[in-house]
Amino acid sequence: MCLAAFAVHGPFDKAAFGRALDALVIRHESLRTVFRTGTDGVPVQIVSAAGRAEPRMERDVPVAEVDARMRAEAARPFDVTTGPLLRCTLYAVGDGSHRILLVAHHLVCDGWSLGVLLRELSAG
Repeated sequence: MCLAAFAVHGPFDKAAFGRALDALVIRHESLRTVFRTGTDGVPVQIVSAAGRAEPRMERDVPVAEVDARMRAEAARPFDVTTGPLLRCTLYAVGDGSHRILLVAHHLVCDGWSLGVLLRELSAG
């Protein structure tokens, strides 16, 4: 699993962030990939022609609960047959800040590629 979590203090444009995340998924086939069993029992990689990254939003999260909620989301299993294999959750925290959690399955992301994704996302 690849995991990135960060805080945003001050104004946060959720729509712009969503567009940047969608652009990331469009650029990287691995983020649109699922894995199924082929007719001969061999795993098959299937890349969707299009995809969207729809961040899940949690509003009014008490500051004291943010870490526990992020850990629970990071521990939630992926279904590699249906995807998506990249999840994003936005937490609107009670102190006016936002926390962003990105979790990707290790089949589509490693430490090096996570750095690439984060650089592209911050530039997007």
